[in-house]
Amino acid sequence: MKNELTVKLAMQLVVITITVMAVFIGARLWINSYELNQEIETTLEDVSARIATTVNPTIWDIYKKSQDRQYSHEVANAILDAELKNPYLVAIKVYGNFGHLFMGKIRLENGQNVDYDDKTFNDVSGLIDRHQRYPIRLDQMTIGNVDIFFTEAPLRQKLLRSFLIDLLQTFTIGLVTMLFLFYALRKSLVKPLIELQTAKHALESMSDGVAILSPDGNVLEINNAFCQQTGYDISDLLNKKLFMFKNTANGRSKIDSIWKEVEGKGSWTGEIETTQKNSKLYYAILSFTTIYSDKGDIIYRVLVIRDNTNEHRLQHSQRMETVGALAGGIAHDINNVLTPIMGWAELLSEDKPNPDITKRGLKHILQGTIRAKTMIDQIMNFSRMNKNAKPENIDLKALILDSIGFVKTTFPASIQIQTDLCDKELRIFADRGKVEQVLINLYTNAMHAMEENGGRLTIGAEIVEDDKNAANRRDQIHLTISDTGHGIPEEILDNIFEPYFTTKGSGKGNGFGLSTSLGIIEKMDGSLQVDTKVGEGSTFHIWLPFDLSVLLIENGAPTETTLREEGKATDRERIEVEEEVEEEEEEEEEIIDDNQAASDSALMNKKILLVDDEVENLKLGESLLTYLGCQTESYDNSEEALAAFRATPERYDFLITDQSMPNMQGHELALAVRQIKQDQPVIVITGQNLTNILKKYHLLTHVAYVRKPFRITELKQAMHKLLTPSTETVTDDS
Repeated sequence: MKNELTVKLAMQLVVITITVMAVFIGARLWINSYELNQEIETTLEDVSARIATTVNPTIWDIYKKSQDRQYSHEVANAILDAELKNPYLVAIKVYGNFGHLFMGKIRLENGQNVDYDDKTFNDVSGLIDRHQRYPIRLDQMTIGNVDIFFTEAPLRQKLLRSFLIDLLQTFTIGLVTMLFLFYALRKSLVKPLIELQTAKHALESMSDGVAILSPDGNVLEINNAFCQQTGYDISDLLNKKLFMFKNTANGRSKIDSIWKEVEGKGSWTGEIETTQKNSKLYYAILSFTTIYSDKGDIIYRVLVIRDNTNEHRLQHSQRMETVGALAGGIAHDINNVLTPIMGWAELLSEDKPNPDITKRGLKHILQGTIRAKTMIDQIMNFSRMNKNAKPENIDLKALILDSIGFVKTTFPASIQIQTDLCDKELRIFADRGKVEQVLINLYTNAMHAMEENGGRLTIGAEIVEDDKNAANRRDQIHLTISDTGHGIPEEILDNIFEPYFTTKGSGKGNGFGLSTSLGIIEKMDGSLQVDTKVGEGSTFHIWLPFDLSVLLIENGAPTETTLREEGKATDRERIEVEEEVEEEEEEEEEIIDDNQAASDSALMNKKILLVDDEVENLKLGESLLTYLGCQTESYDNSEEALAAFRATPERYDFLITDQSMPNMQGHELALAVRQIKQDQPVIVITGQNLTNILKKYHLLTHVAYVRKPFRITELKQAMHKLLTPSTETVTDDS
């Protein structure tokens, strides 16, 4: 590239120099020609003037007055010989009016002057370029003429010599100038051009999209990868704002708020969910950087975009792989919950009413369904990718214990699980779901290493304090996950973090677990290493940045009791003693019932349009609403329900609809109902992930959501909140 650019520059300099030289030489040639023409004109005038003033009367006086004709002839010839020394003169002829020759001289090519005669004149006529005639006057009478014949050969020779001299001078000056310019430009221009060409080549070679923006956000330059990732052509983007990131998946634009932060802080990095030009959904990591001049003025802003869709898919695939690996244990745990539910339901169905048994059985059934719902929510939360998750301050201890509770039922009884967690607060700033994914990946790897012979899984965590002062300290959390399994052979140790690499058998993984975990940890500015010995086991070491914001509350840090009072320690207690959970849930049930009893009268005689394609769910809903004192009109067909509402929209106080239904889904029914009655309260009952459901209802307000399976208290709470004018939208992120 450097040689090519140098050759191009040299060729351009040669062309420019030759052009300048040609123009200069042409100008000099014209100037010289003009000057020499002026010189010959002046010469002609001078000779003519002398002849007119000197030669003519002198010759006449000589012929008229002198008695010595020989002397007068010699004098006249001498005068003519003197004039012919002028290189421009070829011949001078003096003759009378009647053509008789007085005298004349001709200068031959060898420079010799001879007397004039017609034959000699004809021989030299080819040298003559100009002819001037002057009259010979005596008093007022013209008695003859003087003809002067000129040649321009000396002019041409002089012009040629001048041209050659100018050409040589110009060539010398041009060559020196060209060499100087080439050297100067090579130093001052070629190097920047090479750097610019290299930068442009590197820009076009990048897999990440890059856009150069003006200080106010207009697109000045983009590379091909930017167009490929967004789906827009260059002509769509140049000199325009970043409109392409307004097409977000949930209908809300984030780019305006992001740009405000860029203008305020100068930079921003994060992930957004958006769409390409063809409306295809993708996840983009955006990184804005501001370029300043030496004076501190903003020159450009640079945007780097990376399509993160494949990583999302990979992480989701790896999560589903983990769920699949744990499926047997999860099924076992759910069966343990379903067994008492089925038993108590069968016992209560017997025709032997016993109030005590009935009350106890119903409580156990209720507690069983609550536990089953909790487990299902936990599985769904882990298996789904939370696309809107943001980093947050996380209690790592609670997350470790929670993740152990998720996997412990899937472990064989021959594997023991122990924890060795320090007493200090362990907090990190991260995406909770991704940290949980790392922990469960390492737990399941340890389980597979010990499932044949059993063993012990130990999870430890401590704070590693930095030696720096408080202003620059960077404490870390050291997390260890150790097993007593078969260990990792040295010959494959360097490959374990590579994608697709696995030593597990069929159905136990596709080799993404450790590579995904390593990527997550490194993005958190942490590190992952392993110590292993064949036959003794492996220890995975994780170092994560400690969230130093917790240091600000060390003197009054929230204790375990405080966390429990705030509802943050219930997960920990649940995995330790399941019986305590049942007692707590029973107490919670009683408290909720007491709080809601006073407001149940507000629901009396409310007219409900209930829609669900599942007949059993429809019957249950009718019974629950009747129990609350509501008047229910139910449909198992959403189109029939819409027709009934369209006939008498003022009749209904609530629309309670299932989301997943044939023909017309819940959000479609709700939209159609709102077109008829804009302020119609809507309650959506769904078993799906609420993150996806909220996208379908993002245009609607005054909507409440209830997750299946639900308790009557949850349904009452949703109805009460919709009756409160100040609350427009109720969401349930559980």
